[in-house]
Amino acid sequence: MPVERLVVVRHIPFEGPAAIAEWARSRGLAVVDVMATALPEVRATDLLVSMGGPMSVNDDDAWIAEEQSLIRQHLVTGGAFVGVCLGAQQLAAAFGGTVAPAVDEHGWLPVHATQAGLDFGLPTALVPFHWHGEA
Repeated sequence: MPVERLVVVRHIPFEGPAAIAEWARSRGLAVVDVMATALPEVRATDLLVSMGGPMSVNDDDAWIAEEQSLIRQHLVTGGAFVGVCLGAQQLAAAFGGTVAPAVDEHGWLPVHATQAGLDFGLPTALVPFHWHGEA
């Protein structure tokens, strides 16, 4: 199923899609950029991207559980997902994983795709900057 739209969920105003949105627009995708407190409807043909933020998936804010539910529903219906920092932790929590304090992870470190054959033109590996206190 071809991806038609990129839906970006921000957790804080200054952590937006930047290069991710440029990548999407260069491939003709519409970009919907929303705050996690106002989640949109997401279709299976959307690429859902959950951005980072300083909060924890273990915080007791209602939007955290709502976003986890959105991620879970989107993936079980065949949608595609990319989690950045807190977004990746939301993915883990959405499927019953544990997110807990860990050794701080700071610096330029590699990440690798967990699924071969991603059909979006995304790199299978890259070296972004990390600033994590939970894993």
